[in-house]
Amino acid sequence: MEDVFEKIDELIVAGNLSTALRMFARVKRSSGLAHQRLDLAKTARRLDLPLTALKILHPVIRRSSRENPCPPAMTCEYAASLIREGGYREAMELLTTVDQEKIKEVSLYM
Repeated sequence: MEDVFEKIDELIVAGNLSTALRMFARVKRSSGLAHQRLDLAKTARRLDLPLTALKILHPVIRRSSRENPCPPAMTCEYAASLIREGGYREAMELLTTVDQEKIKEVSLYM
């Protein structure tokens, strides 16, 4: 499945968004969402589908707690998608919970 995400990424970089979108739609329908959430969300955001990324990650983000925290990479990706949708305040609140030493991308969004 990783190869599919790499292929979609190559299509995005090459500017072939229509093919990338079609491939993403097939992957999204066919995947067992649980173990692919982060890859799906990253790809959705890169395809300018931040609402789709939020829908993919929302169950994990909102179910997390202090005893069972959400993985930092998912929190960062969720925040990045929030920013794309105009949810700056909530995104900043989430990003302050992520250790910038572990997830370098945090500084890109703050």
